[in-house]
Amino acid sequence: MAQKIGVLGISYGVRAVAMMDAIANSPGYDATIHVYDKQKNPFNYRLAQDTGGEHTVGDLKDVDAIVDFAKTLPKGKVDFAVVGPEDPIIAGVKDRLEQETGIITLCPSQEYAVEESKILQRELIAKACPDANPEYALFTRKHYGGLDETDTKNGFLEWYRNLNGMVAIKPDKPGHGAGVVVAGDHFDPENEEEPFKLFMKNLDGGDVMVEEALNLEEFSGQYLSDGNMLVEAPYTRDFKRRLDGDKGLNTGGMATLKGVGDILPFMTQDDRDLALDYANKIFSYLKGGETRNPGLLGVPMYIAYAITDKGLKILEINSRFGDPEGPIVVPLSEMPFAEVCMRMREGDLIPFSFDQRAGLLLYKVPPNYGGVDAAFDDRMVDLSRAERAAREMAGSEGKQSLLIYPGSMEIGDDGMNYALSSRTVASIGYGDSIEEAAEISSSGITSIDDGGLAYRNDPFDMDYWKGVMKHADELRAKAASR
Repeated sequence: MAQKIGVLGISYGVRAVAMMDAIANSPGYDATIHVYDKQKNPFNYRLAQDTGGEHTVGDLKDVDAIVDFAKTLPKGKVDFAVVGPEDPIIAGVKDRLEQETGIITLCPSQEYAVEESKILQRELIAKACPDANPEYALFTRKHYGGLDETDTKNGFLEWYRNLNGMVAIKPDKPGHGAGVVVAGDHFDPENEEEPFKLFMKNLDGGDVMVEEALNLEEFSGQYLSDGNMLVEAPYTRDFKRRLDGDKGLNTGGMATLKGVGDILPFMTQDDRDLALDYANKIFSYLKGGETRNPGLLGVPMYIAYAITDKGLKILEINSRFGDPEGPIVVPLSEMPFAEVCMRMREGDLIPFSFDQRAGLLLYKVPPNYGGVDAAFDDRMVDLSRAERAAREMAGSEGKQSLLIYPGSMEIGDDGMNYALSSRTVASIGYGDSIEEAAEISSSGITSIDDGGLAYRNDPFDMDYWKGVMKHADELRAKAASR
């Protein structure tokens, strides 16, 4: 007999959709799913209806509203909450839900939401695994904001010249100032005035970190926790640039790849071992002397790693699943995901494996997404043909080969689906090879009927991956020769 559970999902985008879908389809569990949503996402709304749950729309930064919604749910009938986006985690939704409703919330507490501060991340890495940090300097608004512009400029340029202009300028807090700007992408490193203006724009909004811009190949690691230990998910590689050929502006991520097995084609086992070692050291530092730290439930760390000519480095640490990195690995859990969540809740998580198939997630986005100058008049999206294809591809053992997950999309007053301003819908394909996964994902993306949504075509270009593998080998060789 299936175990009945109640779940609260706090959702925006495909991350929470993937988690709630995996919970709803977990063998041995009968889940009632309630959703606090940024918009009336068609998947979430239908899932709540189909499982007997409630659905509401609200501001994700309004923790009071989230707690108020949770209080309307049947008392004692919600076993845990999952949280997709970062805003409520940073705002302390776990602390408030647990204190005021008793609902165990599978995300870090506000104290451990290190995503809030890039400076805090660098200081944490310096204490736990200092070799993982690139060279960096901190510029606090308290100090440099009180200087005249000439003194501030001299302080900035001293460090800038020390790194030959090859720097990344990062605001401490997400979304402040000019955002993250990198030499070669956003400014000419030989033109000192341009990066200084960007630095000052960031400093006007708060503290700033200036770190070396690395020659790198990037991959992502995601780690689940019950507060006692970490379970390592398969490693992924995302495509941040809006346009094919890694052109255009950085975005939240246009696509992500999972290789056959648990590592990517350009990774080595040594890369994986060192990445996990870094993650465990950071987790142990955060955990402190406690046997179990309940402030570190869920996904306390999503880490962006870089293979560089100076060794393996950490670019950033986030406090939740990545997007698009999370949605591609969650459906592959070989332990029913509802059981994973219950074990994280109870503090008895055990190691578990993931389906070894390759995966490719492709996003369809508005044509004007990511700063592209394009008209976007027809926002209607019809998922029925793509969803039908996904059902037809389902394996006899319940294994999915194609998943279609709406993200920045809402049900209009007329009952139709409409794209909003960000990443609209994901097509995730799984196969025994990267080529097969790409073919399936591509078939899903082209089955979505819309008024001109765009996507990248090159994540499944094998020549691209050959170039990545060659570059990663060159970087490791240079690091070894140091």
